[in-house]
Amino acid sequence: PSRIETLTREAIAAVRTLPLNLTRLSRSGIGAASRRADFLRLAQFFARAEPDSAPRLAAAAFGIGPTNHYGVVAADAGDPVSTATSWWDAPRAEVPISIRERGDTTNRGRISPMPDRSKERAWLEQRRADERSARERTDHELLDTPELDGRTLSAAALTRLQQLVGQMLARLGVHATAGEIADGLLICHIARTTGRHTRVSSPAGMLTLENLTVTVRAVGSYGTQDEQAAQELVDAG
Repeated sequence: PSRIETLTREAIAAVRTLPLNLTRLSRSGIGAASRRADFLRLAQFFARAEPDSAPRLAAAAFGIGPTNHYGVVAADAGDPVSTATSWWDAPRAEVPISIRERGDTTNRGRISPMPDRSKERAWLEQRRADERSARERTDHELLDTPELDGRTLSAAALTRLQQLVGQMLARLGVHATAGEIADGLLICHIARTTGRHTRVSSPAGMLTLENLTVTVRAVGSYGTQDEQAAQELVDAG
């Protein structure tokens, strides 16, 4: 890996370690103590309490009003339990081991190493390269013959042509009669021609563009004088 990637991994690991160390140092410095014994004693009070006295006990211990269902619903408990459901009727809730045994939620153990995603990155780069190659092959197929009327295209080329035509028609609006759009290796020119249609067939079916003449050429090439004049009219508004 490059030095930048190595420094990035080391910086992320250092940032993840810093808050854990600060938490441990702050607790050891102020002499914080676990309240596990106090909560266990309070839990015994609730276990021995009568159903009628449990709400008063909860109000005295936590300073709350009506009794609610405390904790997190278990994964197999079914539908979520409403906060208005009494804990006598609600299913048992799961309590994390750190809270149940130690009375805190401190993360312990070594920090998990950063996963190596070089294979996934290489796969994504290869996939993008394949997609670019497939698109270039499709563009070259459309460039074989500038005049598209009567041509037989592959399914991918037909999809690409539909995208270009859709973008160009959205740009033309309802008043302009001709225009062109550049996308990738192609420049697609569309002109509204009454009575002249463009028909393209492919294994996926036949596409008929009524009252439209569609031509394609490579980016950087120049169209006919009529196409250039029509484009100037479109650009002028």
